[in-house]
Amino acid sequence: MCLKFGGRANGSELPAPIFTPTTKADEGHDEAMNVDEVAQKFGARPERMALAAFSLAGKYARNRGIIIADTKKELGLDELCRLCIADEKFTPDSSRFWPADLWLSTRGSGKAPDSFDKEPIRIYFRKWLKDHGIEKFDPKNPEHVEIVHAMTVDPKIIAETTRRYRYIFWRLSGMMLERYQRNAMGIKVDMPTRKILALIGSESDANQIQVGMDHLRQNAHGELHVMSCHRNSKELDEGARGHFLDFDAIVAGAGESSQLSGVLKAKLCENGRPDITVIGVGFKGKTAEADQAAKSAIERLPGQPVELDPNGKAYFGPEGFLAACIAATGNEFMTKKYGSKPTKLLEKF
Repeated sequence: MCLKFGGRANGSELPAPIFTPTTKADEGHDEAMNVDEVAQKFGARPERMALAAFSLAGKYARNRGIIIADTKKELGLDELCRLCIADEKFTPDSSRFWPADLWLSTRGSGKAPDSFDKEPIRIYFRKWLKDHGIEKFDPKNPEHVEIVHAMTVDPKIIAETTRRYRYIFWRLSGMMLERYQRNAMGIKVDMPTRKILALIGSESDANQIQVGMDHLRQNAHGELHVMSCHRNSKELDEGARGHFLDFDAIVAGAGESSQLSGVLKAKLCENGRPDITVIGVGFKGKTAEADQAAKSAIERLPGQPVELDPNGKAYFGPEGFLAACIAATGNEFMTKKYGSKPTKLLEKF
């Protein structure tokens, strides 16, 4: 159903940003304030500052394929009594980030796209809280507070939150967090070394991976395996239930109509590890038809659970394998998985 308000559906772009001030409550929820009331008390500067900051950040993000749908600011006075932004500036905790391409595809549908921020995580976290009965606790009861403080949040929630926050930071800055800390902030931090698994469907494709493997040997730890998803299905299944789960990302390359990357991703999802990134690479064949088959086997997977290149195409050939290896060691990725699809008995005959 498409919900519309004033001729606009959920997720529609407004003619201009709207300033919606609230109080900062000592206890409980903040309360809405009238814009005119804010202007009478503090002048026009708070609204101007908030909208100017939103406009500047919005243009920056849009150039990187991200839409800032909304954000929250806390304004205060500095030591010289000058108005300033006193809290987070466009972080996943305070803002809602949408991928611009997905937003365009959902316009007019009445459905907003999934966001790269804390909102999707809050759904899982609230369920976890409910499963543990925490919503029944009294925050003013010392015994209840002690119980909650002694609890450990599900590691999967922490890992998924970290993954989302790192991903949107990379999308906006173009750098992994540690590289930004070193290059832009002068902070001495160790760069993470990822564990990468390289899979190829046939040894005959080994001549297309040499430069990419040189990059992995210099920038990652990992292994290279030859494994066909058609002729080594048992080994592929065993790997997806065991050894492959130790890797941060998998670069899976094959030629013609091989489904290596898609089948592997499906098996990882079945085993509860959709967070392991699979990057699909198509290898060059002997004909143009073989090349197209190799690309289509990756690009046309339902729901696109396998990573594509920045243009939304399959990585292809020696250059593509190198680019996939560079992405595996330097990019951030979101968790991707296949949607559920129950089996059905349609007929007996």
